[in-house]
Amino acid sequence: MLAFILMRNLKWMLPLLTFIGFVYVPYYVIRQMLVGRNASRNPVYMRSGQYGSGPIRRPVPRMTRKQWREHKRGTLATKRASTQLAELSGSWIAAAIAAVFCAVATGVIGLRNGSVDALAIAPFGWITVLGFSIAAVILGLGKLWEGRDGDPLNRRIVLAGSGGLLGALGYMVFNHLMIPVEPNVTRVLIDAELPQSLYDSASMPRLSAWMLHFAILMAVVRWWRLTDPMRSRRLSLWSVAVVVVADWLIQQLIPIPQPWGMMVAGTAVIAVQIAATWESDDDYTAAVAQGIVR
Repeated sequence: MLAFILMRNLKWMLPLLTFIGFVYVPYYVIRQMLVGRNASRNPVYMRSGQYGSGPIRRPVPRMTRKQWREHKRGTLATKRASTQLAELSGSWIAAAIAAVFCAVATGVIGLRNGSVDALAIAPFGWITVLGFSIAAVILGLGKLWEGRDGDPLNRRIVLAGSGGLLGALGYMVFNHLMIPVEPNVTRVLIDAELPQSLYDSASMPRLSAWMLHFAILMAVVRWWRLTDPMRSRRLSLWSVAVVVVADWLIQQLIPIPQPWGMMVAGTAVIAVQIAATWESDDDYTAAVAQGIVR
């Protein structure tokens, strides 16, 4: 049903996706930067007061773990722009290193029994470039959304527009590197003719197919949770599996050359989690020891 709806509405969906990518996403980012962040409204706990003729010590209310996490999240919204920029720069560097590491690891496994030449190495270079680009966009948007709640639908629209641009980048780099692929892209779950607006006579994806594939991937995954500093783990293998499976399901609707597409998705989700700011539980453990948190 979903595939039928997508195919029937391609004529207006692709121009809308392009508009979102080139117009709305830059507008959204600039607006978020100009509006700034509201100061967090955290409860203030009075540690001491003066009543009558002498000071009286008042006990500090002990917070629950949930209240402690809300308090820590509120402090994220008060970061200065220079601090956020420094953190984002460090995250981008870490994401680049993680993307290179993932590409090298997959290259060592994939080329262990084959020849190592330029054409064989090219796909792993493409994985590095596109995987890092996806991670960089998600980290940048995650930094804008850090420390505050937002409308999930609005975030998905922004991510979809960004995904369309990233799909165009992937298409151009893929063709520039002249990566060898089979003449046909196949699907497992759906046995239907590919739309001519997205695929050529040899069933190879056009630019529009690449844009739509990555737009859906960016929109269906809640990427902002993977950049949340208050997430329970820095790197969740479950999240990696979910993103890779999501890309495989999208492959059944809008196929692109595989396994490169799923490798890019896996590289991006690993790089995002490793590079994103993460608040460990060390402060919480110290607060429990001090009696601030019960």
